[in-house]
Amino acid sequence: MSRLLEEFKEYLKEMNQYDHVTGLLQWDMQTTVPKLGQAAHVDALTYFSTKSFEMGTSEKLGEFLVVVSGEDPPTISFHKNTAGAL
Repeated sequence: MSRLLEEFKEYLKEMNQYDHVTGLLQWDMQTTVPKLGQAAHVDALTYFSTKSFEMGTSEKLGEFLVVVSGEDPPTISFHKNTAGAL
């Protein structure tokens, strides 16, 4: 479990690094970036925010959360009569 916990911490650290860079880029765009530098900032902001989103919604994160919480993964089940209504 300790190896898994270390991997989980590293995963969260990487997510936080993406979020930190995203925050700095947003602040810089609102305060000091020259107009000619905006396109590069937008590209970088898109890249880092996408990476953060992907990590925050990944199956890997879900698996980490299930394991570290010690609970069984949630399951979704539909009653036969209601599944067609969706």
